[in-house]
Amino acid sequence: MIQLFVVTDPFQAVVLAAALDSGTLNTDETSAGAVERVLVTASTADVPEAAPALPAHPGLDSVARRFDRVVDLDAVVAPLRPVDLAPRDLELPLWERLLRDRWALGDAPLELFIEPPYAGTGLALARIFATARVSVHAGRLLTYGPTRRRVPPDVAARLGVLVHPELVAG
Repeated sequence: MIQLFVVTDPFQAVVLAAALDSGTLNTDETSAGAVERVLVTASTADVPEAAPALPAHPGLDSVARRFDRVVDLDAVVAPLRPVDLAPRDLELPLWERLLRDRWALGDAPLELFIEPPYAGTGLALARIFATARVSVHAGRLLTYGPTRRRVPPDVAARLGVLVHPELVAG
């Protein structure tokens, strides 16, 4: 099992690191009990050339230590921006092969941790990895309410866990 934790800003990485530190995301679903955790960074900057690359963000290295490795979606999709990634149905198998090859995922089963599940990078990756379990991590208040758009049925059927910081104790 490989868990892909997709983050678009440092705060999301901190929320996921806290969930890992607390044991919230421990899993024993694989026969060998081995889980590889991969932090996937993706920029949502309006002008990516003017913003620091997320993997080079100050302080991210201390958070990234909780993961087995870090991969950068920007490097794969350039000159597109990850937020604009919207493959057509016909292209989905090609994108899956490309990402599995570039990120050395092999044929392992995947679990995606994305935000949000209804648009942008999160939706694109959930569609690309069509057999992956999908969990949502919440770093913004918007995630605590109804989604802005309908989650596509093929993604909604795979939704499982919602990881979020407690805003109010209890």
